[in-house]
Amino acid sequence: MGDRKAAAKSVHLSEVTFENVSVEDEPEWARFIDPAYLNGEHAHTFRDLERADEASRFAQLSIAEAERQNRARRGSMAQAALARASINSHDLEAAASAGMAAAKLAATVKSSRSVEAVADLRVRLRHHSASPAVRDFMDVSGALLPVMGSRL
Repeated sequence: MGDRKAAAKSVHLSEVTFENVSVEDEPEWARFIDPAYLNGEHAHTFRDLERADEASRFAQLSIAEAERQNRARRGSMAQAALARASINSHDLEAAASAGMAAAKLAATVKSSRSVEAVADLRVRLRHHSASPAVRDFMDVSGALLPVMGSRL
């Protein structure tokens, strides 16, 4: 809702709370909430607040955990959050690189959110085609979008 202070406080409280969670005692429905998920959601929070440094930090934590667990959907979402943070930092090469990773991962899973995230990156980067990295992202993600859509 745009309340930067409340959002940062909520992220901190969720980190502290998660440290005290006993995974074995969690109900089955809550077991998907793990470091990859939580850090990804934190990245989205700071992305929405346009706080690129924090968004990038949490996205990288989520990416690392998603890679460790071989979770392509979560990795795709975290890469997309990292790309958005890079766009907000005006780092087109990093944005295109993370966007490319998001697109490649999204093409391997059935996830409308991953497809939407890649499509959003394409819209945000479309006016930066002077950058070779952005052109590469646009070419590859454009070729992969039909593959992503067919998985839905």
